[in-house]
This record gives sequence, C-alpha cells and structure tokens, in this order.
Amino acid sequence: SLGLISMYVISRVWAARRLPPRGPGVSAVGEYATVVTALDPHGQVLLHGERWQAELSSGRAEPGEQVRITAQHGLTLDVAREPAPQPTAT
Repeated sequence: SLGLISMYVISRVWAARRLPPRGPGVSAVGEYATVVTALDPHGQVLLHGERWQAELSSGRAEPGEQVRITAQHGLTLDVAREPAPQPTAT
C-alpha cells in the first residue's frame, strides 16, 4: 500500500515537471485566453484554468470569445480581439 502511494506521488511530481512554467516572472504574452466577463474595456479572462483581470485594447469582447494577450502588468493582462487560429484538417 505504501509502495502504491509512493508511486502515485512520484508520477504526479514527474507530470508536473513537464508542464510549462507559470507564475511571477513568466510571461503569458502571445497566448490566447477566453473571455469570462464582458471586456468593455475591463473584465475577466480564463487562462490555463485561472481567472485574470484583463483590459481590452479597443471595442468590446463578449463571454466565450478568444482574445490574445499583448502585455502583462502584474496580475492584469492587456488583450486584443484576435481569435485563436483554427487547426487545419489534413
């Protein structure tokens, strides 16, 4: 039983090491986020499962729209209306 628990913990640590870095000092610029509350120009977006305060450069974005992150100032993201590219079928 202890061996199974140890193997589980080790596998979770190993999986976490493969995730991209996040947190202070790591830029989200260039990534895409989903609008959670309407941006007019302030609101919230969802990035990697986390809600962030955001400011839209111009216009208005509705919940569910994709926006591109153009800058990060502490815990606030500057975003622009630019949908994420769609994967091409081959």
